[in-house]
Amino acid sequence: MKNRATVLLSCGLSILVSSLTGCETRSEARLEAQRAFVAGQEQVLEQSRPKQPVVTVKGPVRNPVIPWTEDLTLARAVYAADYTGYLRPRLIRVTRKGETTEFKSSELLAGQDMPLEAGDVVEVVP
Repeated sequence: MKNRATVLLSCGLSILVSSLTGCETRSEARLEAQRAFVAGQEQVLEQSRPKQPVVTVKGPVRNPVIPWTEDLTLARAVYAADYTGYLRPRLIRVTRKGETTEFKSSELLAGQDMPLEAGDVVEVVP
């Protein structure tokens, strides 16, 4: 038995193909349906993209997406992400354009901070 989403999708495509006017052949109707599908997929992708630059924080945090600002630093991002671990993190990694830099939490607490750029990924390791 097909799942409901599959049935709905196939019914929707059937209705779309059969309701197209001005198409003289089945291949034209199929092509038009394919174009409509692709346009819908592009719209979904556009809506899912962040509207503003962000920094992503991975690990045990409450807020994994932090809006990027020019004055955002690693310490501020970890604070804004709201770390939920029981003990302070063992390690904090920052990945920028494929390059990873590691910090011990003691280094960060001692003031060894770094400015972050939009698109950076911060990983908090408990």
